[in-house]
Amino acid sequence: MGNDLVGSKEVLSSMAERTGAVAAINGGFFDTGSGIPVGNVIIDGKAEYISDILRTSFGLTNDGSMVVGYLSPQVKLAINGSELKLNGINMDPLSNGLVLYSPAWNKDIPASMKLMLYPAEEGSFRMERPTVEFLHRPVATS
Repeated sequence: MGNDLVGSKEVLSSMAERTGAVAAINGGFFDTGSGIPVGNVIIDGKAEYISDILRTSFGLTNDGSMVVGYLSPQVKLAINGSELKLNGINMDPLSNGLVLYSPAWNKDIPASMKLMLYPAEEGSFRMERPTVEFLHRPVATS
């Protein structure tokens, strides 16, 4: 994730310098055109990119142990005791699924793909298209 943004590219030496790393290894797989990860990305326990593609993953646990295997996350959005299955986090919009976006997403989302979710009756949600455009990236203030 170049400059800590999904879909942004950055050379390894710049990334190491920016973060103060003493060593850096290019160990991820990314689409060279779009900069989008090919597998799941979890940084400091935070899911930055989760897709519905099953891929071999490498990670370090909190105690420093190395883990290699398949990561098949089940991502759910919980609102007021109700849960809704998500297809991913910070991935290209889907026409037949739900994707959650964070400030790390560095691309525009087509207005036709945006939905607002509201809790409805117990265990259900009401979905509406936004009537105004919302900013999906933080705005710098002076």
